[in-house]
Amino acid sequence: MPLKLPLPEIEKFYRFLVESLRDYGVIMMDTKGRIVTWNEGARKIFGYSKREVVGKRISLIFSAPDRRIGIPALEISTAKRKGRADDERQHRRKGGGLFWASGVMWAIKDGAGNLRGLSKLIRDITEQKAMEDKIRYQSLHDALTGLPNRRAFTDRLTLALSKARANNTMLALMSVDLDDFKRVNDTLGHDAGDILLQETASRLSSALRKGDSICRIGGDEFIILIDNVSRSRSIATRARNIRAVMKAPFDISNKKISMSVSVGTSFYPSDGKSSRTLQKQADVALYNAKAAGKSCHKTSRDRKAVGKRS
Repeated sequence: MPLKLPLPEIEKFYRFLVESLRDYGVIMMDTKGRIVTWNEGARKIFGYSKREVVGKRISLIFSAPDRRIGIPALEISTAKRKGRADDERQHRRKGGGLFWASGVMWAIKDGAGNLRGLSKLIRDITEQKAMEDKIRYQSLHDALTGLPNRRAFTDRLTLALSKARANNTMLALMSVDLDDFKRVNDTLGHDAGDILLQETASRLSSALRKGDSICRIGGDEFIILIDNVSRSRSIATRARNIRAVMKAPFDISNKKISMSVSVGTSFYPSDGKSSRTLQKQADVALYNAKAAGKSCHKTSRDRKAVGKRS
């Protein structure tokens, strides 16, 4: 036989349950969205005591940008219309600090279906969002150099190609490879090779202009995306700058190491209109630069390397 409790006992039980949710904020509101009460979890999350918030509108806990565009009112309207409204957004603590939270607002109705009030259950997910951001960053960046990786490069190239097609503009891909990198690993070890790659990434980045994108796509190979190219001569200048920053010796493991790079460039749309074709043509140009004696720049349009004479 089911246990039947008097209404006051049931209310006392639910009140105890709500107050026990210390990691969750439970906010009760009237039909207008004015706060009637909230639990210890809400006080812990937002920093306001119950006395400070009772009678205030729920918009108190929303960020200023969300209040300006009417998010609190929209959430209340959705909860009334659909029975619940879910959200994941930044909320405001006492003092103005923002944090990430997930929440759900429910419409509270009586047995006849009449709206009696609203409730909101909310949880601080700041640490979860930080971990998600970290994982997302790691998935798009090379762990050794901190540069965007092949996956990020593919996304950027796809976007750049879409813009180039829409605007009828030219872009360039520059494939950059260290000359004789294996010699460093073989003679000084892989730790020294890693340091060299880190320093190379820094130098190559310094040679680029605002808007250029550089990625490490594996080993000692880097690729540079240059969109909105006005003329191929500007790419030759970029290549000279890239080779120039590599001329100063690297100080690795207390030894001075001289390194150079070879560069191969392809152009959209003359060398291809797909990302795969453009990358292949840049690799072919890089191969030709290596075959022409290394330490030079070659484009898909060249028949002779623009080497140490450039």
